[in-house]
Amino acid sequence: MKITRKIAINKKKLSYYVLYLLFFTVLAVIVSYGAITVKYKITDYTLANTPSNERLYCTYYNSLTYREQLLYDSITQAAENLKTESDIIKTSYTMEDLQYIISCIRADRSDLFYVCFDELVLYNSSHKTKVGMKYIDSKQNIKDMIKEFDAEINNALQLVNPSMTEFEKEVVLSDYITDKCTYTAISNDLLESTAYGALVKGEAVCDGYAYAAKELFNAAHIDTMVVFGTANESEHMWNMVNIDSDYYHLDLTWNDSDKVENDGVHFHGYFNLSDTEISLDHKINDPESILPKARKSNNYYKQTLCYAENSSQLDEIIYNSLRNALKENLPYIELEYPSGNGNAEIAESLNKMIRLINEEENEEVLSDSYRIMLANKNTNAITIQINYRKEVYHESDITEK
Repeated sequence: MKITRKIAINKKKLSYYVLYLLFFTVLAVIVSYGAITVKYKITDYTLANTPSNERLYCTYYNSLTYREQLLYDSITQAAENLKTESDIIKTSYTMEDLQYIISCIRADRSDLFYVCFDELVLYNSSHKTKVGMKYIDSKQNIKDMIKEFDAEINNALQLVNPSMTEFEKEVVLSDYITDKCTYTAISNDLLESTAYGALVKGEAVCDGYAYAAKELFNAAHIDTMVVFGTANESEHMWNMVNIDSDYYHLDLTWNDSDKVENDGVHFHGYFNLSDTEISLDHKINDPESILPKARKSNNYYKQTLCYAENSSQLDEIIYNSLRNALKENLPYIELEYPSGNGNAEIAESLNKMIRLINEEENEEVLSDSYRIMLANKNTNAITIQINYRKEVYHESDITEK
């Protein structure tokens, strides 16, 4: 009996030893796992090997890695909800990371006009990151601004309809922006660098024009992105648009003219240009090769059949354009004549066609006073301001718009 009891006791001790061993083994695993979690080795590996997401009309977001997209998303979600801080991300980012991702957010999200992106603060601690947010005004005022902004978008969209082609929508919305907005060369108002400045305040620098175009065109289901670069040796922004599956450059700032005498007159010299055409006086800044190629030459004048290759075509285009202007009561006509001899040949054809139409109408419906203005000096794109029945002025030399 004693031997049996001793064996039983030994078995009982053995079972305790096994339990202790199992306990410390599990504990060691937990501690080890905890150490991995603190260092985020698994998280970093996952971030490095997770495919990035894609979003409609977010060209710059789609170019980021999954890790970069996490920071992009945390900032935009905080901004959408007007939070003071972004959600915590379990990995570290540098200031260089933050600045680059902010540039991508600005390019994609023109609706976040109320964020002071230059004042965002990066917080890193124990391999965790969050971003301190900064806004242009109080929450309530920002909500009111968003309502104003959305109302302007809806107003512009009333001008287009599903029966229109993408090109027709692009023309209408482009002219809406240049009619509504006045260019401000130098501004201390942060909003004048935003789509809100262009669409609501009616004043903007080139950034505002580009952001407004992106916002309106995207709302009309036209793939549009902003382009960073230089023009006239200064920083500049414009757009690329996808029209009928081809990409083109569009610079609304350079298409706008705010002179009083040009009221009601539109310019389309920088409308749907190829990479080669825009590069004649613009320099694209795209070190990451994010932007698509614009290989096709099919600008506004070619698409509206106002592109003349010879003097016979020039006469025909001017005649048809004047007839259409009479019908629609337009104060101008447009054309492009890159192979011509400049102003003299255009003026000669214009005078001839004005006389012809007046003879056909048996009265002077068109005045022989007009003003020829360059829309793009590189391609000899022209806008001609015309007058009806009364003389205003006559400038035979091409003038800058």
